[in-house]
Amino acid sequence: MKAFDQYLIEAEKEYSFRLRVATDLEEGALDKIENRLKKYEAFSISTPKKTMFQSSPPGFGHLPGAEVNIVDFKTRQPVAPHILQQDIIEAADLPESHVRVRNATDPLEEETPEASDQTDEGAKSLLEEPYDTESHEHMYGPKLIGNLLSDLAKVSRKNEFAGSVESAKTVEATEDGTKSPIGS
Repeated sequence: MKAFDQYLIEAEKEYSFRLRVATDLEEGALDKIENRLKKYEAFSISTPKKTMFQSSPPGFGHLPGAEVNIVDFKTRQPVAPHILQQDIIEAADLPESHVRVRNATDPLEEETPEASDQTDEGAKSLLEEPYDTESHEHMYGPKLIGNLLSDLAKVSRKNEFAGSVESAKTVEATEDGTKSPIGS
């Protein structure tokens, strides 16, 4: 049987995060970030790793070009990445557009090809294209109802459950005070 301490150690969870900053991280800024992350019981904070200069770094497509510093860290307290991001921005006094915090297992945000195509000078927006003047009256209104009724007229169904009108007996009403054939 396991001791209580072993159960506590096994039940302890770790939450991994990745901090990406598109500016140079000074040593003082990293210390401020570490102090702010203590409230989430942060540990295993790596030293910043710098990527090579990229014309449009993933996740920072709005920047003309930058080197990205990456810091991996773990916390014992569960916390949302956007809350960590705001705490880091406030602690290190970094611009919000240059900081991203994600779970370590989340994929990087890539720029979509549609977004990059729209920035090209040759791309046209839908508002610049000519208006479609084709008539769609067959999809609504009186023409649609006429088409529906003509299609229903083509379909012939036989009513198998009811008898023909000629074979039904007619009931004649009597006024001489006799009992009604219905319900008696």
